[in-house]
Parts: sequence; C-alpha cells; structure tokens
Amino acid sequence: MSKARVLIVDDEKDNLNALRRLLRTHFEVFTANNAEEALELVQKQPPFDVLVSDQRMPGMTGSQFFEKVQKFTPKSTRILLTGFADLEAVIEAVNNGHIWRYISKPWEPEDLIQTLRQAAERTQMSRSLDRSKKELEKALNELRAKDWARERLLLILLHEFRTAPQILQNLITLNDDKDPADRALRAHFLGNLNKRFELMSRDITSLLEDEKRFAALEKTSVSLLAILEELRLKRGVAFESQLSEGRDAEIFTNAPQLREALDHFYRVIASNSRDARPVLSLEELSGQYFVSYRIKSPTPPLLPKGLEKAALHADLAWTALLEPFVGLEAFEHHSTGLRVETARWVRFLNSQGFRPEFQISENGSQVELLLSIKASP
Repeated sequence: MSKARVLIVDDEKDNLNALRRLLRTHFEVFTANNAEEALELVQKQPPFDVLVSDQRMPGMTGSQFFEKVQKFTPKSTRILLTGFADLEAVIEAVNNGHIWRYISKPWEPEDLIQTLRQAAERTQMSRSLDRSKKELEKALNELRAKDWARERLLLILLHEFRTAPQILQNLITLNDDKDPADRALRAHFLGNLNKRFELMSRDITSLLEDEKRFAALEKTSVSLLAILEELRLKRGVAFESQLSEGRDAEIFTNAPQLREALDHFYRVIASNSRDARPVLSLEELSGQYFVSYRIKSPTPPLLPKGLEKAALHADLAWTALLEPFVGLEAFEHHSTGLRVETARWVRFLNSQGFRPEFQISENGSQVELLLSIKASP
C-alpha cells in the first residue's frame, strides 16, 4: 500500500528537517518554506492527504494559508502547528481554514505520528466516500435515462399500434380491385403502414445499439468549464462563465463524446439562428450546472429550419428537435441528417445525466437551449 502524502509548511528550516526525519519512514513527506511556495506545490502536485502548517510565518500565516488552499484541495485534512498563546489564531483557523486539529509546540513524536495517521485515514475515507457517491449518482442517472428513453419509445409504439388497426380496417373496406382509385388508395395505405413499422424498427434498433455503446464508454471526472472553453475557441462563439471563483464544473462523463455532443448542439442552434450569433454560457444554481445556447432574432417568431411555415407554436416546434426518436418522420426527409443525429445525441446526454430543454421568450424572438446536470458531490 502506498504511503500517505503529507505536506509540511514552516519557515524554520530546522523544524522542517526534524519533521522530515521523523516522518519519512511513515509517510511520503513534502516540505515548503512558506505559504506561497506551498500553494504552488499544491497546484502542481497530486492531492495531498494531510497539510501541516506552522501558524506564525512571515507574509501569510498558517490560518490564511489554509483558507486559500481549500479551493485547490478541499479533501485534504488540515493540521495547524501553534503555541499555547495562539488561541485567536486557532479560532481563525477553525472558522476560516476549517482545520481538523491543532498541535501545540513542542510536539510529542509518537503523538504527532499517530495524529497524522488518523488525518490521512480521514482524508482517504472521505475520498472513498466521495467516489462511492459519484458512482451511485452515475448509476442512478443511467437508470433514469434508460427509463426515460424507453418511456418515450413506448409512447411512440403505443401510438402506432393504436393507428395500425384503423389503417387495416380501411384496407378491408377497399377490397374492390376493379376500381383503380381503390387500388391506388389501398397501395398508399399499405405503403404508409410499411413505412411506419420500418421507422419503428429503426428507432428500436438505434436505441438498443446506443444503450450498448453508451454503457461501454469510459467515464472519468472532467471539467465542463474546460470543455466549453474548447468549444469557444473552436467555434469563435461568445462565452460567459458565471461560476464562482475556483469552480470548474466537475462532472463524471465520457469527455470525447461530450465534446462532440456540445459541438453538435452548437451547430443545431447556429443553423437556426438566421443572422444572430449564438451566445454560450455556463452557470451553477441550486446544485445544478446549466449550459445555455441562446439566440435572438429581430423578427419573431424564431422557428427551427423546416418548420417556419408549419402551424406550430414556437414551443412545440423547438421541443420537437429534442425528441430522442425520429418516430414518424422519414429519415430521408432530413438531407443533412441533423434531426436523426440530434435524436442520438439527446439519448447520449440523457445517459450522462443531462436534461436538455428549450425555453422560448413570450414573443418567440429569443430561443434558449438549456442543458442541465446535477453538480458532482
């Protein structure tokens, strides 16, 4: 088993050398002569299990260091080294730096080693619990996504099976082969029925293939903010990040597929934006991350391509783009393949825990696609 990683911060070199000699057989020890050097080390190195800092240091005190370091390594257990007279410093470190324990000088070697072992175990247990929570959340999201996709497919199937008997009844009534009009109408009904079941077959096959493919994807912890920054550079789109300082929107997903999905939805919005350029944004609200693609037109209502002349309210027209199945729409009617591709990316996003929806302004001039996902615990 690998040794726990401990970072010790102290401006007294003699103290650092003494602590290194004492702890090196029990831990993987790193040292820094001041808080600024320690902050740089924390940002460059893999996460430390335990951070130990002296309180009285020039420039930045130990409690100030712990307050700043939280955003870089929130799971690391923090221990303050201080004298009996530093009660105010201890209170500050507890309130602002969220220390786990303080050790008064001079320390007892065995007590110090035992305290660091307990601190390392605390950190490792916290990380293990965090991983378990993420795995559980991932499994629940995948289960919800499958249930949702299957529910949508069942609704389509139910509609088709309710429609099929009526078509068959019409065929039965058209049993006079001598009438050319009846023969033509019957051929039309048969062709329509065959087409409907062919499309259902394609949708079912596509769903099963996608479920198998999504389940095999490798998922890792990735920065949603970093992926959107890549999209901004790739497409030259205006991008607004409204995250609080230090947040990078960490989620558990397959990064390459998510990049393609987010780029695809940019293309969907851009292809429907007329003269307006889409605006991309990311914000966090009530434990959710929201990716927003927003377009606005001076001539409402702004309807998606192919539906400008349809007698559909803007809400219905845009929502139709987010159906996870093509359903009754013929594949060949979509020369660019954008509609079919979008249905598959909707399934992918749902399998990763995303929920896509359109929000339309009252007069239909502004359209906003929101992709929401629960923030990682």
